[in-house]
Amino acid sequence: MMQAGQILQGRYQLQQPLGQPLGQTSQQNAARQTWLAIDLASNQATETPKSVVIKLLGFNPQLQWDNWKLFEREAQILQQLDHPRVPRCHTQFSLEPVAGVAWFGFVQDYIPGTSLQQLLDQGYRFTATEVHRFASQVLEILADLHSLCPPLLHRDLKPSNLILTPEQQIYLVDFGSGQNQAIAPGSSFTVVGTYGYTPMEQFGGRAVPASDSYALGATLVHLLTGVDPADLPQQNLRLQWQAQAPSDLSPAWTQWIDTLIAPAVEQRFSTAQQALAAQPRVEAIADPVGLVAPTVTDQRAIVAPPTTSQIRIHQSSTTFQVEIAPTAAWSAPARFSGRLLLTMGMLSLPLWLAVLAIVPLAPLAVFPETMLPLVVSTPFLLFLHAFFLAGLGVFSSLGQEAMQLGQLIQGQQSLSLTQHCLAIESRLWGMSYRWQHEPTRNIQQVRKAALGSIALQALGKTHLFGLGLAAAEQEWLVQEMQAWLQTYVSVPSQATELNEL
Repeated sequence: MMQAGQILQGRYQLQQPLGQPLGQTSQQNAARQTWLAIDLASNQATETPKSVVIKLLGFNPQLQWDNWKLFEREAQILQQLDHPRVPRCHTQFSLEPVAGVAWFGFVQDYIPGTSLQQLLDQGYRFTATEVHRFASQVLEILADLHSLCPPLLHRDLKPSNLILTPEQQIYLVDFGSGQNQAIAPGSSFTVVGTYGYTPMEQFGGRAVPASDSYALGATLVHLLTGVDPADLPQQNLRLQWQAQAPSDLSPAWTQWIDTLIAPAVEQRFSTAQQALAAQPRVEAIADPVGLVAPTVTDQRAIVAPPTTSQIRIHQSSTTFQVEIAPTAAWSAPARFSGRLLLTMGMLSLPLWLAVLAIVPLAPLAVFPETMLPLVVSTPFLLFLHAFFLAGLGVFSSLGQEAMQLGQLIQGQQSLSLTQHCLAIESRLWGMSYRWQHEPTRNIQQVRKAALGSIALQALGKTHLFGLGLAAAEQEWLVQEMQAWLQTYVSVPSQATELNEL
């Protein structure tokens, strides 16, 4: 058993043990310990020693193998992960056996703050404004984790794993249940998660990004009602929580949470980014005792677009969101042109077939008893055949591009910028058919581009957003996006214009 004041690895001095997870026995707690420690080596560079968290696991005959796998997985994930709202793992180590117990440990960042579970245990009741803010921050973290290749799923999101700092920032901790690779069919797996927060598909080893969204929804329900989701009544596997929620909760907010916690995966938001884009706005901003809510300047209203514009912008200190509604003015001519080109290509098919059939017969009428018809007609026939295929391909390609252009403009596009990630989604008939992702730090330039679009220049590639925008809309959108990036991400201002095609 470790003791306060003990120094590990010659530099980490243990200060005090951190909370024992609920449901663990004293024996399990003795084998798995979490300590607040001081990094004595950091004191050489700064006057104030750096606080760290040390997680320890005692390897003894009573240790279950699953506990070791979860411990090792968390260390590996945190070492590979570089996210500002997730503690980093700095080093792993092992200690000499003491009383027959070998200890393994790793050192991670210490996040000063209080878990949301601790606030719940203290009887704190969160307001809709606070919960809205927490949901936005967690979804931003999940969107970044899920956009990794392969996606990283947390699989145990709950109030005790969300740390609220004095600066009102949410951090996601405890990645022992994390999964960054799919489970092979037929293979064995460890069931992870916490009852009440874990969706049904996860118990079958089929966790997806929407599984983390379900856990977030259950967490929001707990924050709003003060009741653990496991203790709430259910009907058809759906949590019945509205009766215990605050009376001033808007119907849109209630419906949004219900979508997060839908029992069936296909009924939920498919991605955290989609859930973030669909999140309703909070009508009023509260300032309850004990927590600081956003100010009016921190949660700005929708910016007024140019007259008759279909663009809507909503921005805050953490997100910049753009929605472009369907525009029918371009879509109908584009679709008509596409159909016309395709029809012309198809109608020419019988004509070309007739030509290909007649050409070999023409020389036969002049030289019926020789091989000359075959010698003369074969090269010409091959040339006509190649020419026909090339022409048909051009008609088909132009037609398809024109129809796709019409579908794109008739559909809806949305752009979401956070301090960490850019996401552009294209939707048609309510379904998402294209996603573009890019770390925000890679964005080098925002500018007007051809065909009335906006170009976001990143490292080695360009992301296009919008199509058929008026010049005034382009200038306004570039200006607003640049202002937000310069304020919250510090991206240089480089507005240039590409000549229209």
